[in-house]
Amino acid sequence: MKGRTCPYTIIILITTLLSSGCSSIHKDINKRYLPIAMGITKVENGNFKVALRIPQPGEDTTKILEAESKTISKAIDNMRTKSELDIDLLHIKLIFVSENIAKNGISHVLDYAFRSREITPKVLLTIISGDFVSFFYDKRKTNAGSLGIDFFRKEAGWTSQISQSPLWRNYRNVYSETEDGIIPIVAKGTDTLFDIKGSGVMHGDRMVGQISSEETFYFNLLKNQSTGGIIEVQSSTSVVIVGCSVTHHVSWINAPKAASTIQLTVVLDQELVNMSKPDLQTELEKLLQKKFNSLLVKLQTFDSDILGFGQYFRNIMTEEQRNSWKAEWYPKLEHELKIKVTIRDNGNLK
Repeated sequence: MKGRTCPYTIIILITTLLSSGCSSIHKDINKRYLPIAMGITKVENGNFKVALRIPQPGEDTTKILEAESKTISKAIDNMRTKSELDIDLLHIKLIFVSENIAKNGISHVLDYAFRSREITPKVLLTIISGDFVSFFYDKRKTNAGSLGIDFFRKEAGWTSQISQSPLWRNYRNVYSETEDGIIPIVAKGTDTLFDIKGSGVMHGDRMVGQISSEETFYFNLLKNQSTGGIIEVQSSTSVVIVGCSVTHHVSWINAPKAASTIQLTVVLDQELVNMSKPDLQTELEKLLQKKFNSLLVKLQTFDSDILGFGQYFRNIMTEEQRNSWKAEWYPKLEHELKIKVTIRDNGNLK
């Protein structure tokens, strides 16, 4: 009998250990706050104000924690000190910064995110236009839960008029001599959760200008990220981009020169009348040429190389030229653009 009871005793012990282990895991989860969004602004006394949005499990509500300090890390520490539960930042998907942070420099935000090792480099950075408090503290039911994360996910609500700006890319661009970045700008929506206000144009770690949602679309197109985007050629005609290829060739004789070719494959999105295939191609190519040239001129006035042309010149520039690329040479860049459009589906063309 004693020999028989031994296996049963072992089974009981294992079951007890497993069940106690599971309960401790559940206990740990129940003792943690899991914020999905962080908001950062600067207040009048110069302190950083940090807020966290935390969806409440099983409820259609959101809890907000906040704290202030001279540094972001200390503000988070103050938040943890007064919180009844531990705060786990590993689940954060979005970091929202106010316009004053963006214009004065995002280096503090990036340095905290990477040095803390609590926030993944894939977290997306977004600029809040308008009042920080009314946006981030919005308690509408539509603003519970995800806080619009799907707006920025390619597999969900993202469109090519919205820029994507992960922390790792911002960090790289801030310290790059030959490339800048853009960050999406959002405001509190009325009928919708967000109003997309275009993108902030960065020079180093500071926002120096802004481009519209339409200009963001053409930026994404030049970066080969606009497949699925729609272009309206006339009031009653639009096409969908189903293929895009962008190539760049550069040379340097007295000044930098770049020749870019964009090859687009499109299909009709709306019925075409009174227009032939060659006419549509011509109209579309003329429209795109105008839009791209306008965008490039605007970006050069900001001294911001968000299209990364400097990257193509790195191997033919001296160290001195690389160091002065954004301030001296990029504004002098001569750019030639060729656009070739292929209409894959003739639809109702004549």
